[in-house]
Amino acid sequence: MQSKKPERVAAKVLSVEQVSCLEGLLDDMELDVKDWYACGAFLFCIYSRSRISDVKFVHSFVIDTVVSGSSVQGFLECGTRSHKTARQAAVQGVSMPLIAPVNGVTENAWGPRFVAVALAAGLPLTGERQGPLLPAPRDAGDWRERAVTSDEAGSWLRALLSRRHKCTDGVTGHSLKATTLDWCGKYGLQESEQTLLGHHALKGATMYAYMRDKLAAPLRSYEGMLGSVRKGLFLPDATRSGLFRVEASVSVPVEQGQPALSSQDNWSLVRPENTSPVTDGDSGPVGGEAPPPEESDAEGRHYQAAALTPEAAAEEFLSSLPGDFEEDGPDWSDAFQGETFTCGRKKTPDYSKVAQSAFLETRLCSNCRKSKPVRDLGALNAILSKNLKR
Repeated sequence: MQSKKPERVAAKVLSVEQVSCLEGLLDDMELDVKDWYACGAFLFCIYSRSRISDVKFVHSFVIDTVVSGSSVQGFLECGTRSHKTARQAAVQGVSMPLIAPVNGVTENAWGPRFVAVALAAGLPLTGERQGPLLPAPRDAGDWRERAVTSDEAGSWLRALLSRRHKCTDGVTGHSLKATTLDWCGKYGLQESEQTLLGHHALKGATMYAYMRDKLAAPLRSYEGMLGSVRKGLFLPDATRSGLFRVEASVSVPVEQGQPALSSQDNWSLVRPENTSPVTDGDSGPVGGEAPPPEESDAEGRHYQAAALTPEAAAEEFLSSLPGDFEEDGPDWSDAFQGETFTCGRKKTPDYSKVAQSAFLETRLCSNCRKSKPVRDLGALNAILSKNLKR
């Protein structure tokens, strides 16, 4: 029976333009300080892959940044026990880390600006900070003790995006966590990295029992993905066929006075013109010496051998051997006396004598090869002496 359940409607992920808008609003002097702080809190949720419910109660903020010249690298980090598996965290006594890179989708790092705005809003991001990341505002201008709900956060987010005339259809508070995780999937991060970045546990991964920083390697890949977005190499809002920008081919400048070449032009071999007159005594190419006959012959033999098939090579090898093959000679290792070979094995109905073969050495019985025929008186004396010693 066909299901009559309506189609599931998931929260829409934010576009790169919308995330860039939130980063730009951190510098909008027309906004109230609370709106500034809300922009930073939403960006923290986006880049730390967190739900609104995950930041209802956070603690122990860490600003881990390194300044190199005019650029800054690093992370904003805090812990939370207010999440889906909070009951298990309470039993184990382990908080879930929320870590966000300070560099987003624009060239200007959002992290340091959020730290400054938080200090101005009276909610500094320090190690002593405990409580909701985004408290509900009062009409009087201060902050409430409780955190904003998901519906309140969604309304606030849509209001901020509307200030820059960005489309907000389908945008809710649940869009924050899904945004960059969706980008990770399109970018092609490993499944284990996406699992850890989404704050999920890996089944059977006992190696993490002794690790103190499980997110170190996944965060490096995560920063690489965000860097590709900043450089315009990865376009997560495009369709499957246009997710990655194709680098333009390098064009060689054409000198003035020379016609440009096209792939439609016909190409033909042009031999060099004679630069000096040829006399009757010339026997080699003009302008150079003829190669030695030994080198020419060696080169010809090389290309001739390269063009031979295995069968042709075998025929050529056989024809090059001096004399005719002897069917019953002492040189053949398949010679036997009566019904027994020289190595001691008996003849079977499957036996067939090999008269000629280009690969005779590979067909020889190793034991028969050891049974060398007696060719002279010295060999006979050696065999007799060996038998007498037994």
